[in-house]
Amino acid sequence: MQLPKQSRAVTGKKYMKKIYDRPIVMEYVKKYGISRFFDTRDLPFFLIRYEKGETIIHPTEHTRYLQFVVEGTVAIYSIRRDGSQFPIASSDDFMMLGDVEFVNQSLPALFAEAKSDTAAVALSLDENKPVLDRDLAFLHYTLRSLVKKIELSTMNEAEFISLEDKLLHYIQYCCHDGLLVHIGKASENLHCSRRQLQRVLRKLTEQGILEKTSKGVYRRLPTQ
Repeated sequence: MQLPKQSRAVTGKKYMKKIYDRPIVMEYVKKYGISRFFDTRDLPFFLIRYEKGETIIHPTEHTRYLQFVVEGTVAIYSIRRDGSQFPIASSDDFMMLGDVEFVNQSLPALFAEAKSDTAAVALSLDENKPVLDRDLAFLHYTLRSLVKKIELSTMNEAEFISLEDKLLHYIQYCCHDGLLVHIGKASENLHCSRRQLQRVLRKLTEQGILEKTSKGVYRRLPTQ
């Protein structure tokens, strides 16, 4: 897809391309059903493209945009006092960024980094916050987005006896409709190798705890 009418911004190590071509932007808005998250119509969406390795959100910079990730993989994490990373989520699924900052109206608490070339449908917070503060559909969606991040954070902090327990918790509380559909994403969120996760999935399936519904898709069976 050709992306005309681009403007470029460089802030420190941040490099991004803003795309305002209305037909291109609305193609993404329609494809991912973004309008359904808002009661407000005709919001001035635009597209931002990030390069692999680029920081999308940084705790020392105010978040200027609400962003819906429509292409690529994004990792969300914080930094512990000892300098190590504390991962919150890593996803190649549709994801909203800027929800925490929208609510707190302060500097971000977390990092967001593009793990691959990434595209996001964006909305200026400075220009649209008064409208969004009164948009009930958006506020409900923001609440769901925040709860999902809290669930992932809680899971990563919790001490589990085994990877099996951690996986079952992940499927129950973090997977849409209780279905694990992305083994690669799950292995990143569970901090294990893909091979380890596949071994555990096979074991739990053989034990009748999980059911493989199709290739790479698993669900937890009801307990007897």
